[in-house]
Amino acid sequence: ALLRSSLDLPIIIFFILGVISRFLSINSHASTSSLHRVTAYIIIYYIIVNNFISHRKLKRLSFYLVTMAATLSLIGIAGYFNNNIITSFWTYASFSTFTTTSHFSGYVGMIFPLSLILILDKDTERKIYFSFCAILIAAGVLLCQDRGGWIQFISAIIFLVISAKYGGLLQKRWSVLLLVGTLFVWVVSFYGYQQIIQKLSPI
Repeated sequence: ALLRSSLDLPIIIFFILGVISRFLSINSHASTSSLHRVTAYIIIYYIIVNNFISHRKLKRLSFYLVTMAATLSLIGIAGYFNNNIITSFWTYASFSTFTTTSHFSGYVGMIFPLSLILILDKDTERKIYFSFCAILIAAGVLLCQDRGGWIQFISAIIFLVISAKYGGLLQKRWSVLLLVGTLFVWVVSFYGYQQIIQKLSPI
């Protein structure tokens, strides 16, 4: 039997809306393709929820997700300074291996809060590793220069801080705030305050 969670009802409603949208769509081919992807995502979600139950398996999955995001960010950073590195492997890549900066920032932006949480690991080596991964992801989001990605990135940090505050974690652990503050200072000093404001001004 499938494990039940608080997300079951929203997922079912979202899937039903997708099916309705498919039959009411003026572009049936695009809607069918999107519905197939949504169905695949839902299946993957339930596979993960029902198989990664133990704390050890969840930590291993988190390690893989953060490592993948950091690796993709490193590829993007390398391509930013030397575009030939990327175009020689991915002809249509806009940043890292993604065709658009929005797709890249959206992907790594979801995983960045997880990397911050894993910094609280008691093991010193893992703490250093996840701190390095968080810096790589933040640098990738910065250099891709996607406004939507920046907004999502900041929103994720705010959500994480609020959750940590209500969970009582923020009072005991200040390393996340220290890292976020350091990243903010580094971003402003590297990219420039005026350039950031100019990039966000059209919004």
